Amino acid sequence: MDINGFIHANEFRYKYKFGAKERKIIMCQAPLETSMNDMLDMIHRYKIGIIVVLVNEDEIDKGAKCFPYLLTTRKEVNFGGYNLLYRGHQPGKNNYFTEYTYSVIDKSSRLVHTFKLLHYLNWPDKTIPNEKHSLHGLYKRIIELYDNSHIVIHCSAGIGRTGTLALIIYMIDIIKSKESFDPIKCLAKIRQHRCKAVQTTPQFVYALSILYEHFKGQIDKMDNKAYENFMSFADDVYYKSNNNLGRKKF
Repeated sequence: MDINGFIHANEFRYKYKFGAKERKIIMCQAPLETSMNDMLDMIHRYKIGIIVVLVNEDEIDKGAKCFPYLLTTRKEVNFGGYNLLYRGHQPGKNNYFTEYTYSVIDKSSRLVHTFKLLHYLNWPDKTIPNEKHSLHGLYKRIIELYDNSHIVIHCSAGIGRTGTLALIIYMIDIIKSKESFDPIKCLAKIRQHRCKAVQTTPQFVYALSILYEHFKGQIDKMDNKAYENFMSFADDVYYKSNNNLGRKKF
């Protein structure tokens, strides 16, 4: 599918669950005011099921990197050939993300497509969240909502935070499918579809920490020190990065 003409978006499709199912992820940059019509066209045309927004509230409020399109008033708002309609929202279980329901209406045909939007609130640009449980909760909610339609993930540029979440989803799918698992090869696969996805070493290590969190029960049965040892290693990586000892492009 050629979606590059929309908003610098790249599609990543792969089989999982022993080839029985297909995951469809679109990684893209945040829409600006001038590209909102393109964004809604993509959502409507490809029947997007879930959008995950990783831009924090301060970035949206400034408007330079992401147009403030998270409406909370029940009226149709016009963006070129489409209208966007807010239908409701609720906080996530841990209050680190908000779950919205929106509809996109094609103005010419009046055909309506409804989708979910999950706005994660705890991830500053070019860094990592300050804890892992909330993002793991976001991951679990994405999987609960997944209905074989496309998942769109965007931060501001659609590279660092976006690539990290896409990598988490992909790696967990690979492990659950009992395929040969190599995190470096998984990263390379993501980057085949989105150039420079996952920007820093801490983002890559953070993605691995979510895997340790997700599979903690199984890991503890094999080695009851492995989880603790990895988290200690991860904290050391984050500390060095925060003190400019390990801050570099990955």
